[in-house]
Amino acid sequence: MIHAMLFVGAAAAIPADLGDWQVLAEGPVTVSHTTAAGLPWAKAQTELPGTMVKLINLLYDFRSYPEFMERIFETRVYEEDVVHLILDMPFPLAHRDYVVEYTKGRDGRAVIFDFVAVEHASATDIEGSVRLPRAEGQWRLEPITPTKTQVTYIWNGELLGDFPEWALTKAWVTQGREVLGWLEDAT
Repeated sequence: MIHAMLFVGAAAAIPADLGDWQVLAEGPVTVSHTTAAGLPWAKAQTELPGTMVKLINLLYDFRSYPEFMERIFETRVYEEDVVHLILDMPFPLAHRDYVVEYTKGRDGRAVIFDFVAVEHASATDIEGSVRLPRAEGQWRLEPITPTKTQVTYIWNGELLGDFPEWALTKAWVTQGREVLGWLEDAT
C-alpha cells in the first residue's frame, strides 16, 4: 500500500552545520561521525535495492518497525507522525526509548524524513529504560535507478545512561550497519 503523503518543506531536525565527517567504517555501509551543536552525530549510508516507494512505505509504517528492525521491540503511535520507539539494548545495558515527531519533505529528487524529540501526554516512562530526550535525525532517500536507492541515515548519537562514552564509536558503527542491513532485508 502506498501511503498518501503531503510533502512539505523539510523541517530542520539536524543542525545545518553538520560537516567534517570522520569515517569510522567503510564497506557496503559507510559509517561516519561528527560533532555539532554540542552533540555527537552519526551517519550511515548505502545503496539499497528496491524502489523509493517501497522504502518510503517501510519507513513510514511505524507499527511494522519491530517486525524488521530487531532492536526495536515496541512502537507506540500516538498521532499520525508521533511515535514512541523502545529499543532493546544488548545485555547488560538498559533499554533506550524516545518519542519523536516525523516530518516529510523533499530536497530535489530526495525524499526526507526528519525526526525530532517531542513530549507527548501519552508517553509514559518505561520502567528500566533510559529516555533519550534529544533524539533527532533524518532519513534521506535518493533514487539512483528505478530499482536502486541511496539511503542516508543521520542520528544524534547520544546514548546517555549507563553507556560508556569510550564505546560510542563502536555502537554507531553497529547501529548504522544493523539498521541499514535490516532495511535491506525488508526490501
